[in-house]
Amino acid sequence: MAELTPEAQALRRQAQREIRQNAGVMFRHRGTFTRGPHEWPVRFSVRDPDKVNRTAAAAAEASAQQFEVAYRDIRLLQVHPDDQRPVKGAQIAWDGGTLELLAWSQESDFSGLKTGTCVLRR
Repeated sequence: MAELTPEAQALRRQAQREIRQNAGVMFRHRGTFTRGPHEWPVRFSVRDPDKVNRTAAAAAEASAQQFEVAYRDIRLLQVHPDDQRPVKGAQIAWDGGTLELLAWSQESDFSGLKTGTCVLRR
């Protein structure tokens, strides 16, 4: 990632403060992702890309093709910034199935958050 200007750094600090202040709403779920013997207890949110916006839906469709999974099973994951993000392949029980983390996006230069692409396997 390119180095941020002082103005961008100030905006990022402000965004991160606001994310932490609203964490209870933004990261409504608590759970533990696992991969083999490793565990990541996290506060997180999961969204259906169709309920986010057209850009998210288009990106999810591309991810579905890349990972050879059904588009309807793609979910978007965000983890509280103070929690350690699980690694690719980590899983958690979710919505009658298992949510498996496939990939992380590039970190947002504004918020510092990454979005995980997951597949919901039922």
